[in-house]
This record gives sequence, structure tokens and C-alpha cells, in this order.
Amino acid sequence: MLAWFDGTDPAFIVLQSVSGNRLTWATAARQLVITEGPYVVQTSGTEADLSRVITVTGKLLPPLQAIGREQIRLIDVQKQRRFGWRLRSIFSESGEEKLAILDREYTVLKITEEVTPDPDSAYRGGSYQNEYWVDRNTGIYWKTRQTLVPGLPGFNAEVLKPYTG
Repeated sequence: MLAWFDGTDPAFIVLQSVSGNRLTWATAARQLVITEGPYVVQTSGTEADLSRVITVTGKLLPPLQAIGREQIRLIDVQKQRRFGWRLRSIFSESGEEKLAILDREYTVLKITEEVTPDPDSAYRGGSYQNEYWVDRNTGIYWKTRQTLVPGLPGFNAEVLKPYTG
């Protein structure tokens, strides 16, 4: 997978381990990114590590299944001593697009997640968007851009070869 934070260059990250539906990816700089489907649920070795994501509304739905639905999650960022940031999300279709990854072209559905912190949340910033580029027929996500920790640069990933477990 290629991954990078906004303002940095893309780097290859490799699949280190699999535990159930959690994939642990590692960088050459010893950073870890843990995903569940297209969602980053934990990081280690980054500017402000995402320590935990808890979904209040059940499990994290894949973007295609989440369209038109609300999800609520709590995030913890241990380095910032911030716990229980409550975030509400609504997913919507943004239309089909052509996506090129390493000279391969895919026709994908872009799904936008509008994220709004609850007024009683520890995070006082404004709303933001996460984006997912998904194959409508297979559900495979090929690209994502997510704000892992509100107020910090976004995380980007492009899948070179999907994990098929």
C-alpha cells in the first residue's frame, strides 16, 4: 500500500500481520497503521497517535453499506491526553470517478463521509470530510483520505493489491 500524510511524500507500507478483521501495516520508519477495512483505527509512531476507535452505533459499516446512515464513534489520542472525542458521521455518494494507481485505472464510486464533532465532545473544531474510492461491484476500496485526529494533517492510502485473506 502507498500511504502518506498531507504535506509529505507517499511511501510504501507493508502488511505486517492480520488479526481477525484488523490489518497491521508497517513503515520502514517503524510506524504502524492498523486498519479495519478502509478505516484507520489505530496508529503508532506518528505525530499524534490514534490510540483507539470505539463505534457507538455498532460495528464500523463498510462505506458502501454506510451510505445514508449515521455512525457515531469515540476516538482516543493518548499523546494529546484526549479521550472520548465523539464524532458523528453521515456517508453519501459523490459519483463515479476514474482512479489511476501505478498506471492502472479503475472506475470507482467516491463516497464522502461528513464528520461532525458532537457539541459536548472534547474536540471543538469544525466539521471535516473523509473520502473513500470504492469498487461498487466488489466493495474493494482502492483509495482513502481520512482525518485520523481532528486538527492534524489528513492520512492518505492507495491500495496496490487488496488483502483477500
